[in-house]
Amino acid sequence: MRSLTLSGITAKRTSAWSELQEKDINNQQKLLENEEVVNYFNSLHDTDWRKC
Repeated sequence: MRSLTLSGITAKRTSAWSELQEKDINNQQKLLENEEVVNYFNSLHDTDWRKC
């Protein structure tokens, strides 16, 4: 199974781009620190999905 995730996509680059990008990075980091989320993704993938 393959997937594509697009993050931080907007029709036009806003003046708050850096702030939006920082929030997105922080949200992703919180997900990676959540053991329940990590276990769920581990159950979906045979390989290390964090390296993809």
